[in-house]
Amino acid sequence: MFPTTLIVGAGRVGLSLAFALKKSGVPLLAATSRNPQKRAICRKFKLPTSKEYLPFVPYARLIFLAVNDDAITSVVERIKKSWLLKPGTFLAHLSGSLPSSILKEKGIFVFSLHPLRSFSTFTKEENRFHNIPMIFEGDSKGEALARRLVLSLGGKFIKIKSEDKILYHASACIASNFFVTLTALALRLNEKAGISRKEGISILLPLLESTFSNIKNLGIPQALTGPIERGDITTVKKHLVALKKKDKALFQIYKILAQETLKLACQKGLPFKKAKKIKELLKA
Repeated sequence: MFPTTLIVGAGRVGLSLAFALKKSGVPLLAATSRNPQKRAICRKFKLPTSKEYLPFVPYARLIFLAVNDDAITSVVERIKKSWLLKPGTFLAHLSGSLPSSILKEKGIFVFSLHPLRSFSTFTKEENRFHNIPMIFEGDSKGEALARRLVLSLGGKFIKIKSEDKILYHASACIASNFFVTLTALALRLNEKAGISRKEGISILLPLLESTFSNIKNLGIPQALTGPIERGDITTVKKHLVALKKKDKALFQIYKILAQETLKLACQKGLPFKKAKKIKELLKA
């Protein structure tokens, strides 16, 4: 049996978790939100909901805080000051950057569980946590429960140390958030070349998909391709000249990324002489 659960925050992640837990047989008290539109979504899909979360606190054995990172501390303090939190309750948050220690209270078991995937939309038609790494950090009692929950959701349980969590989260941001930013920058250059944004997306998608496939099947640095990997000094020089003329901000970004790409190219086997010439070109 799973503990009776309350989810504070009915955003994309909170709603996805609420539906997934309910399907897994977890008794759900409510998914609460002060946003009337989010509560309306809950009601539409027959999910218990409310504007306030405090009335549910005494009846919950597990409380998930699915609110923004900046709001977690204030929600925790409000719950603690209410004196409604019973000893033996599990208190958890879904933040990828904050430690579970911010939840600590005498007699309370705490943990954090961060699903490593992008939740840009909400859907109740699929389990958004199936085969997804779920990063745990917390106390031993919390770990035992979290493992059971992750198993019930079909996720992949991964444990990290509290002090390493912020580095892990920065890694996730680079891989996911910055990838979107890099794609937006590529589209910006396409527009400067006379290619519309819509058309730019359609022509970049096959390239992006094949790159992901290469990373999956070949690994890094073997997945790396392009002029730096080939040691094509003339092409890199032309890139720099064109970018400096058309977009100075992208010119600087290109140089920084190219320097890191050059390191990967060397790992893959780029000859030293060519690598040295490209390095000198990027420093100019």
